Amino acid sequence: MRPGTLPRALLLLAFGVVGAAAPATASPDDDVLAMRVEPPSRVGARRAEPSREREVTPELDQDVDAELPRATSTGWPWRGRLLDAVRLQASDRVHLVDADLPAGRHYGTMELVGLIARVAARVDHAVPGAKLQVGELSGPSGGNIPGHRSHENGRDVDLGFYFLDAETGEPVNLPRFVNQTRRGARLDARALRFDDERNWRLVEALATDETAPVQHAFVHRDIRARLLRTGKRLGASAELLERVERIVISPGVEHPHRNHFHVRIYCPAEDVTSDRRSTCRDRGPYWPWLPSAHPWQARVVPLPGYPPREESSATPVRLARRD
Repeated sequence: MRPGTLPRALLLLAFGVVGAAAPATASPDDDVLAMRVEPPSRVGARRAEPSREREVTPELDQDVDAELPRATSTGWPWRGRLLDAVRLQASDRVHLVDADLPAGRHYGTMELVGLIARVAARVDHAVPGAKLQVGELSGPSGGNIPGHRSHENGRDVDLGFYFLDAETGEPVNLPRFVNQTRRGARLDARALRFDDERNWRLVEALATDETAPVQHAFVHRDIRARLLRTGKRLGASAELLERVERIVISPGVEHPHRNHFHVRIYCPAEDVTSDRRSTCRDRGPYWPWLPSAHPWQARVVPLPGYPPREESSATPVRLARRD
């Protein structure tokens, strides 16, 4: 049976406060961010469940509807599955790259879908007027998908770069990911310009999200260096630059990642000890800024000079333990 013929339960993600006019000092989390996600029906379901919509807080409250089980990530990102997945939808801030639409692999955990929504909102709040370019996440049930070595358990997503039209300076939505080289970027005959500020705001948002901590954002080393230069120019703190330096790294595979970020989040805390089939699996590094309640905090190794000296009175991180 094709996915389009399966019964579905719709869920509305609404972030922050809905209002006709927001104060000028509102944070991006106060903006309205409508992202619809829908769990695909489980194989073997005998009857359709009624469609329903719910508002979900920025913390992605898993108890919003007891009849809609939260998505569960199992196994490794390169050998895993995804249970009760949620589907990312396009929105006023999110553009699903045209080339990846036919395959429909836009499923992930609620944590990952929520992260995409939040970072898109934060970039738009800082520099309004452009959409986040989103490629593939995972398939409806996870598992192997063509063209990827990972993306198997709902915790990986490909995010395209923000580009501007070289002539008009206007943001562009992409039919496919576009390479950024030392000579620039082109979409067919159209010259593009790498949007330094928006791309920096994107990695800044990824590095500081507290709800779905990011482990890595893989990208080519030239682009990584460019982003760090932009962060310094925009006055980023030493702590923020430290985070970005750790999270944003060059991939150790053949694909040079000159045309997108490959973003991976840590296992959701609830999935680490889940008793549903198997647990979610991660391997290091485990960053010191992981939430204190996350199970992986027990494996954190302090980084030299992190946290900053003035914060040394805070609760110390614990040393790593062996599996």
